[in-house]
Amino acid sequence: MPPARVALECRPSASVSRGRSVPKELPDLPDMWAKVGTDDLPVALVNAFADHRWDEVRAELRTVMDGAITDGVYGRELLQLVLALPADMDPVFDRYRAAAMLDHGDWDGIRAASANHVEPEEVRGVREVLTAGVEHEGTPASANLVQRRLFEIYEYQARRETRSIRHWARRIAGVYPESLWLREDVAIGRHLRYRQLHDTILLAIAESQAGRLQVAQALAIESQRLGDQGEPFQDFAHDLAGLTQLGMGQRVTLEVRTLRRICSATGPSPIGSWEMLFYLIPFLDLLQDESVSWSAGVGGYIAARLASPRWQLQADSWRVAGDLRGGAAGNQTELAGLVARVRRAPPGLKALPTFLTGYAQRKYDAFEEAERLARRSG
Repeated sequence: MPPARVALECRPSASVSRGRSVPKELPDLPDMWAKVGTDDLPVALVNAFADHRWDEVRAELRTVMDGAITDGVYGRELLQLVLALPADMDPVFDRYRAAAMLDHGDWDGIRAASANHVEPEEVRGVREVLTAGVEHEGTPASANLVQRRLFEIYEYQARRETRSIRHWARRIAGVYPESLWLREDVAIGRHLRYRQLHDTILLAIAESQAGRLQVAQALAIESQRLGDQGEPFQDFAHDLAGLTQLGMGQRVTLEVRTLRRICSATGPSPIGSWEMLFYLIPFLDLLQDESVSWSAGVGGYIAARLASPRWQLQADSWRVAGDLRGGAAGNQTELAGLVARVRRAPPGLKALPTFLTGYAQRKYDAFEEAERLARRSG
């Protein structure tokens, strides 16, 4: 039987009224690898899985599971059920399991699953990007255009290269490769609906960090009407629309939903949760609460489990930023460590620690250098 549900209690999430934070409690830090049960999954799928009726399981999964874009309405509940599928019985099951293992950074599981088979190239490439060192730049080689695009977005995220993310989002919007229709591990209807949401919200994210806030807000509002009802990115789009409005200096009443969704059983995978938090985190300081430190704590935990140095560095940078903003002068020691770690890093990773140096030590030349680095990365 699927594992029993473990409740992930989330207290009220961040709220903003008229541009200022409303007193509230943030969620408890979640364990992204905790068992979450199957309460929200389709009953037919759960029953077929429990009875080991694998043909029926396969038929049910074909409507809800996407091996190309794994996060969705059912979140970690679906991914954990997929991880429990039998190995070496069905090639489609094996592809599902490999994608879910990648989402959880289960490098040992991927290696064991690949012992009798060639590791899927997209899994290998993403693994190489995630585990690359802080100074790394460049994407894994691939003759497949779709896989190269996948490697690119992970690489741009890892080195915080926002200009490249913006260009990437424009290139892939509305592009559907022919190979998509041949993949048995892709629920094609769900994938096409999700891609409309995915492409639009990625454009909004790119505009929010390397473009125009007005455009970002408009795209985020549009995104809330796309995809299947209950997609995590719809909650994210709601938050981005409000936070960009707040960033433009407008009065707004906002309840940030992403933190609560990440804590829930139907929240995104560890990798998906990190991505959402670190797309939002530049705006979270506008809430004037502990949202930055909370998000950095969750992101640091995920990065540590994934053994991802560049994601870890970003989480550590924002954690120190939150501490310094809160008056933790003692964190100058950790700031010195951050500065040492980013000496050979790309500009996008170096910009925030450099800015924090100027903030903590009142060094004007550090602010100038931070601006130069930020412009270089977009």
